[in-house]
Amino acid sequence: SVLSHRDVTTLVTGLTALGAVLVYVFRDPILGWTAGIQIAANDLARVGDWITVPKHGADGSVHEIALTAIKVRNWDNTISNIPTYSLVSEGFCNWRGMYESGGRRIKRSVAIDANRVRFCDQALLERLKAKGLLRSELPSSDSKLTNLNCFRSWLEAWLKEHPEVHEGMTTMVRELAPDGRGIPVEIYAFSKDTGWVAYEHLQADIYDRVLSVL
Repeated sequence: SVLSHRDVTTLVTGLTALGAVLVYVFRDPILGWTAGIQIAANDLARVGDWITVPKHGADGSVHEIALTAIKVRNWDNTISNIPTYSLVSEGFCNWRGMYESGGRRIKRSVAIDANRVRFCDQALLERLKAKGLLRSELPSSDSKLTNLNCFRSWLEAWLKEHPEVHEGMTTMVRELAPDGRGIPVEIYAFSKDTGWVAYEHLQADIYDRVLSVL
């Protein structure tokens, strides 16, 4: 103020206005720089990670992390440019943890006709036993068995013995609430191979077997 011979209030007002203009002009670089620090410090994303950002239509591998934008190569080979700060402010899904865990989740269901569920008579138990679809401990149960109970028990045991299903992770077959299309019987398991092609092949093999047995 002394050097410029101007009032202090005028100088502060001018500097505030100039600061507002600079923040507006350099908003993306400033936010991107801040977000970049958070991403690097917390190891939120790396080049090569598979991420999904639904709001921006991104689903693929990180190709480049720059100051103001992150490039994602989607599975159809299109490129999505996402503001760096959007990953921090809006959130995203990073699938790196799935690859590092060594197991990829299988979670699909098949609908069972409720009208076909019935108690097992001795003839049905004998047929299931002859086809290798009846676990030996089930007939000794005090409760009356149903065909659906036998199916779930067989399928869960078969999955646990499958060489491509991860034995160290949760494997179960459960019933979900009826949804009007039948009784959903869901397979919940993890594949050992997290690669996309091998994972899809395993899912198809499992459901081929399920449908054949049904």
